[in-house]
Amino acid sequence: MPRRSTAVVVLGLVAFLLTGCRRGGSPPKTFDEEVRDFVTPTYAEGVSYERARALGPRAEPILLQLLDRPDMRASRSNIVVTLGILGSPEAVQRIITTIEAGAGVLPADEVQTRMDAVVALGYAANVAADATAINYLLAGADLAYWIPPRIKWTLPGGGVPAGRLRARAISALGLSGKDNAHQRLLQLQKSGGGGGGQPSREQELIAESIKTNEYVAQNGLTKYYETHSRR
Repeated sequence: MPRRSTAVVVLGLVAFLLTGCRRGGSPPKTFDEEVRDFVTPTYAEGVSYERARALGPRAEPILLQLLDRPDMRASRSNIVVTLGILGSPEAVQRIITTIEAGAGVLPADEVQTRMDAVVALGYAANVAADATAINYLLAGADLAYWIPPRIKWTLPGGGVPAGRLRARAISALGLSGKDNAHQRLLQLQKSGGGGGGQPSREQELIAESIKTNEYVAQNGLTKYYETHSRR
């Protein structure tokens, strides 16, 4: 190659590299970084169902590792919800473990993680290949399911979390879209709830969960979240 042509090529390469640097030409994110960046923000309406599903099964081992990291504590609710949306058997088991973990008074953020984990089982039940998630929720519609020895932790003020956990289980039965969940909700409606809370609020919750269950059964969760606010 003539000397002048070589010089032009070298100068062109240098210019390309310098332009890349000026434009902030950083290397593309790894998949691990993409998953971490997805669960880290605070979402006003919760994590995107569609985006979480799009992460796919290869995100699950990454999420399971993030769940154990102390520096990701603020993102634990997003992590368990994303695991539920993906819905593998291992993810379901870790969600259940998260719900039941701990003893004594828990801080508010850890209580919220456990409440969100119950709802995550509703997402999991919708897509799971086995019945572990839906069976847990069906049992959880009974207030007595949430007393010790299953749940040994208490709310920040020392209160018992059974009523709140049961309410989340009822909501999750709606999100599951499953027929046996629908039948359980109808039974609860007919019996008046029986959860020890204010009857009008319980009936409202159950009626809303029945509507959600019917919509999800017919249209799927993706469509549900296109038309409904997450939280």
